[in-house]
Amino acid sequence: MRMKIVTLAIVMNLFITTVPAFTHHADVAYERTSIELKSATIVKVAWINPHAVVSCDVKDETGKVTRWTLEMGSPSAMQRVGWNRNSLSPGDVVKLDVNPAKNGTNFGRLLRVTTADGKTLDYREPVR
Repeated sequence: MRMKIVTLAIVMNLFITTVPAFTHHADVAYERTSIELKSATIVKVAWINPHAVVSCDVKDETGKVTRWTLEMGSPSAMQRVGWNRNSLSPGDVVKLDVNPAKNGTNFGRLLRVTTADGKTLDYREPVR
C-alpha cells in the first residue's frame, strides 16, 4: 500500500510540474515573417511578468507617427539572453525587427533591437 501511495505521489508531481509547460500560449497571433520598424522611438518599457512590453512611436515615410506595442519574453527569460531593465529607455531611437500581429493591429512580438550605435539585442530568431 505504501508503495502505491509513493508511486501516485511521484506521478502527480510529474503531472503538476510538466502540464503548465504545455499550456502556455503559442505564437499563433503573430505573422511568421518579420518586419522592420526603422527609427522607432521608445516611449515606455514595462519590465513585468508574464511578458515584458515595449511601446514605441514609429514614423512612416510621410511623417505619420504610429504607436506600436511589442511583447517580449518574461524578464527572467530576457535576462538569460543579455537584456536588463535598462537595455531600452524612453527616448531611445532604435531599429526593431518584429513579428506583427495577424489581425493587422500595431501589436507584435519583438525579436531584435538595433541601437543607434549599432549594438544588437536579440531575443529570438524570427519564426520562418
